[in-house]
Amino acid sequence: MGSNVTASIEAVKVFLEHGPIKPPAWLADLPLFGARLDSYWQGLISGENEAVMLFKELLDPH
Repeated sequence: MGSNVTASIEAVKVFLEHGPIKPPAWLADLPLFGARLDSYWQGLISGENEAVMLFKELLDPH
């Protein structure tokens, strides 16, 4: 579990430094949930400013 948290935090740092990462093309083709995951990911990209603010709040302890 600790490695998953570390990987997630590193992914957020990359997002904050370089902007959002586009979803892989194969994601939408996954059975059952692929289209939903792709749509969710696209939504995160389109709401980039809100996501950046949220991630900064989560990473910045009060």
